[in-house]
Amino acid sequence: IGHKVIDKYHKNHDQIVTFFLSFNSKKSFSRIYLDMLANPFIDQGQKVIVLQIYSTIRLVCRAMCYLARRWRWKVARRFNLDTDLYMNSLDNFPSTQKIQFLQLGTLYTFRVTDILNIWKKALEHSIAFSPTPQMPKNPYINVPFDRGHLATCYQHMKDTAFSVPVMIEMFWKASMDMQLFLMSAYPFLKEASIKNHLEDSSEETLYFDIMNMISSLREELDGARLRTDLSNSDRQRTVCNLKPYLYLYLYGTLSCNPVKRRTFRTQAVSELIKFFRKRPEFLSVTSS
Repeated sequence: IGHKVIDKYHKNHDQIVTFFLSFNSKKSFSRIYLDMLANPFIDQGQKVIVLQIYSTIRLVCRAMCYLARRWRWKVARRFNLDTDLYMNSLDNFPSTQKIQFLQLGTLYTFRVTDILNIWKKALEHSIAFSPTPQMPKNPYINVPFDRGHLATCYQHMKDTAFSVPVMIEMFWKASMDMQLFLMSAYPFLKEASIKNHLEDSSEETLYFDIMNMISSLREELDGARLRTDLSNSDRQRTVCNLKPYLYLYLYGTLSCNPVKRRTFRTQAVSELIKFFRKRPEFLSVTSS
């Protein structure tokens, strides 16, 4: 394409031909423009010609990419499922609430809110209390969406007045770079990891977390200790009753925000004191 455009414009400008032949296709347009301005062997008139040639090449390439993209969509297979992830018929929703992605030669139709939930959950992924954000995956084939899919979804949300979740907004502002996003959004991801732990952990894990909480706050709780001679049903009851205070304690211990740590820890101690005064049956008889 480049050679044909160059020949069409100026067959006798060897400098211009040499410039384009040495052009690195991975460079951005702005970088090429700066290189051209800094070239002392290209006068102003030739620079205008170079810009005209390059603009034409870009225009032709974009047109060809557009045609190729249209062809891929035309020949793509359609995924044979007409419901969202909650088994609601997609026909019940307006077009503004649906989006299509072409992935591995197949055209998938999603409800926008499903993509938002998948995207947000992937960004908030964690192991224990360590944030490990991931790229969201197509739930039907377990293959990650690429940045083009996500950019299309983000623009669709903006165009249709969808409320964009804060985590997705931060990911977008980080240029969808996972490492940059992890650095800039770490305090939010840390709190999301606490929420994940409370929602996803087994009752046994939460029970030992509660035991650790009471042990750590023993001085503030006047030496309180939980009973250890508990049946499985009693442990379940303990987790059910003390889980809200574990939430306060974990935020008061692990949050990256010092004001939140201080506030939640104080609230956890205050609420636990009130709880044990009303429900002393959870305490060991050796507690002060």
